[in-house]
Amino acid sequence: ELEIDSQPVDGLTLQLGLGALHAVAKDIPTITGDAIRDREMVGAPDLSVNGLIRYEWPTLGGRFALQGSGSYLKDIWYDIQNHPISAMDSYEVWNARISYRTSDDKWSLTGFVNNVADEEYRAYSFDVTNLFGFNQVAYGRPRWGGVSLRYNL
Repeated sequence: ELEIDSQPVDGLTLQLGLGALHAVAKDIPTITGDAIRDREMVGAPDLSVNGLIRYEWPTLGGRFALQGSGSYLKDIWYDIQNHPISAMDSYEVWNARISYRTSDDKWSLTGFVNNVADEEYRAYSFDVTNLFGFNQVAYGRPRWGGVSLRYNL
């Protein structure tokens, strides 16, 4: 695992996170019990990357900021049998943010868009095809955004 947090010039923040993992469960019996195999661990991608870039500068008696962030996950499994129905292909999610805060930090206004490219990805999957004939799936949030206004006492 590697994490880098840098502020190379005034107002600029750069962050990078990198995770590499080789997680294998040994001697996992098949559902039918007729074989023993090594399987990749549940929810453990071989590679994960995240990053953030933020630039903030003084303006209009306060501070204005632009920020972009994102994450990437390499293929993952959602069950220990590594059944193809539980596989999730690699995906990436990008976010954007713009904000302004007053010099006394009493007021701030922020606008954001998360999952800018509207990436469709599974956040969870539970295979019950052998019992009930279906795979329960929960998807990550689609593109969404908002605005917030905040006042600090």
